[in-house]
Amino acid sequence: MAKIHVLDNGTIDKIAAGEVVERPASVIKELVENAIDAGATAVTVEIKEGGIEFIRVTDNGGGIEKSEVRNAFLRHATSKISQVSDLLTLHSLGFRGEALSSIAAVSKVELITKTREDMTGIRYCLEGANEVSYEEIGAPEGTTFIQEGMPVDKVYVLLKGCVSAVDYRVRETVYGFCHFNPIETFGAMEILGHMDQYRTTLATTRDSLFLKIPRDSFEKWILKDVDALQMETERIIGYLLDQSRKERLYVLLPGNERVYLILTNLYETYGKFDTYSVYMSRKDFSEVTGLSERTITRALKELEEKNLITRNGWNIVMTWNQYNKIKKLMKDQINEMGE
Repeated sequence: MAKIHVLDNGTIDKIAAGEVVERPASVIKELVENAIDAGATAVTVEIKEGGIEFIRVTDNGGGIEKSEVRNAFLRHATSKISQVSDLLTLHSLGFRGEALSSIAAVSKVELITKTREDMTGIRYCLEGANEVSYEEIGAPEGTTFIQEGMPVDKVYVLLKGCVSAVDYRVRETVYGFCHFNPIETFGAMEILGHMDQYRTTLATTRDSLFLKIPRDSFEKWILKDVDALQMETERIIGYLLDQSRKERLYVLLPGNERVYLILTNLYETYGKFDTYSVYMSRKDFSEVTGLSERTITRALKELEEKNLITRNGWNIVMTWNQYNKIKKLMKDQINEMGE
């Protein structure tokens, strides 16, 4: 006759999970309801193999406070009620606090969350309800997240925002013509090249979100997965060839076109609204373009006379229409923009 005994926590969690997570559709239902309860007005659902292999739900809800992320995956942890009487005035789609703990008990989970008030977010990973990693991600505009000469200890994957290369050898100039958008990886080139130090200083030009991967984890993954190694190699080669084309184009451009290129790339990198304003002196332009200050003055005066920019001293203002006209000016004179 079988003896009565108390089940271990892992078994208890999986049995409880079976009551909540009957099939992949149940996971999607729970996560979408959580998003709606968090005030989301847009929810995206992505699946592979019917949800067996992969499910991702992305929303624009209020996010989870950093101090509450771990609690969110505990059984019966909820923000919907705090006492029995709350059940009488409940307006949310869920309240028991079992969904996330049940999902985590039977799957590998990655949560990336950020509240509107916080400048950075949290990436929290679990496997079989056990914590694997908990790290802060994200960087506000103007954050230098990689410094040239520092040890290569992480790979950064840009998920949201914009990044530019910074050269501290020339008055800490941020080069608008060397900028990156999602999805871009930083640090991988140094690791694959067996380098110990970062070779470029990089800073965010908009509020950005990153996935940070420790160097040893990246090396183990990239060396074991041949397809991943091939994809990363192709990406790096493509980047190097593209940069080479841009540099050849820039060197061959006449003086005026170099100024046009700087202005259009500044607009593309930093222009958040219809109108973009930047303060750049003749000396700044000269150091970035390699042109004389006299050539800079002549080029800017020509643009102003054609109503392609507005100037107040050395404060240069461009609208969306002016940006497009300058872009067309360049395309009329050269066959490619090196983009």
